[in-house]
Amino acid sequence: MNQKGPSKKKKGKSKKAHVLSAAVQKATENFIAKGEEIANENPEIRSEMLTAVDDVKKTGEFLAGFEDTRHDFAFICNRVNR
Repeated sequence: MNQKGPSKKKKGKSKKAHVLSAAVQKATENFIAKGEEIANENPEIRSEMLTAVDDVKKTGEFLAGFEDTRHDFAFICNRVNR
């Protein structure tokens, strides 16, 4: 079989980084909404839950600033593991 040009497969590279990024963003939004709802319905854990929600918001904003996920993934992992 003769190929008429380069393969369309990207070997060794993330083909769906933007899909992963969108999924993480959506999961973050869902956590924030549900977390705030849980906090409002449960006064006994309200403070702790809102603290967790605030942490997730900050982390989501931090991650949203990255465009090149291949390069920045190692940086994010190193920062999280400190």
